[in-house]
Amino acid sequence: MNELEYFLKKHGYDEIETQAKDSSLTNRCLISFFLCALCDLIVSFDSYAMVHDWFWTQMLSGLIAQCISLGASLLFFESKTRKERILISISSALGYSSGSSIMLAWLKPWFKIVFEIQ
Repeated sequence: MNELEYFLKKHGYDEIETQAKDSSLTNRCLISFFLCALCDLIVSFDSYAMVHDWFWTQMLSGLIAQCISLGASLLFFESKTRKERILISISSALGYSSGSSIMLAWLKPWFKIVFEIQ
């Protein structure tokens, strides 16, 4: 224990460390949510591009989705406790479900309008 840690414990500032850990977990859960939502949007677009034979779009979207998915999974493996892993899993699942909902509800009709696909 260095002098700063001793001073903080002596004067009752232990709560700052726990608040920092909680905010770090919150940030990791939010990052995991948004990464998974973005990954699911890209995967949904990849399947949409497959139907219309957009080969280069399929290749690039598949590559980008795997890189984003790796980043989200690293947040899970970085977790130390079971509670952190469960919270990150829940936020990832919510991210995947919201990403596919956004694609179906808002972006797919936009593709039909822009690309004039019947």
